[in-house]
Amino acid sequence: MTLENNLDLNSSHDLKLASKNNKTIISRLVIVLLWLLFAGNFAYLTLNFNNIPEWYLGSVFKINGFTILIWTTVTFFSAIVSSYAGKYLKGFRYHSRFMILCFGFTLSVILLVMSNYILLLLFSWLIMGIFMSRLIGIDKTWGKLGKLQRLRKNTFSREPPF
Repeated sequence: MTLENNLDLNSSHDLKLASKNNKTIISRLVIVLLWLLFAGNFAYLTLNFNNIPEWYLGSVFKINGFTILIWTTVTFFSAIVSSYAGKYLKGFRYHSRFMILCFGFTLSVILLVMSNYILLLLFSWLIMGIFMSRLIGIDKTWGKLGKLQRLRKNTFSREPPF
């Protein structure tokens, strides 16, 4: 009986370790991917500084020098935030979710910058807002969240003064 209980405890401990390892792999993968995106954008921008061509994919996407410059800036700050969060949020139960949302937010900004079509621009703006709101409210069990939600409801659900 005690041997079976001990085996059950060991198997649940192994599952927790495997889950923890997957989370750290996701976190490291996102950090490395963001730094690689930044390095690639920065290298392309510096190597082709004087003559960056414009690319069009129909009338939907447009990529030019300004697009590459904004991508470089966005990926740089995303890589910094992810690197900091990788260490700061270590042990936080929503760490991998935060990292995935951060990467999704970065991709939505990249899509927003290269959008040359109004519906795609609005779609990427909406997706960017969804990622941002999910990043802000990552821990729904946070004690002050209920108070903030009531304050938001009271503040923004009033009748306009005019």
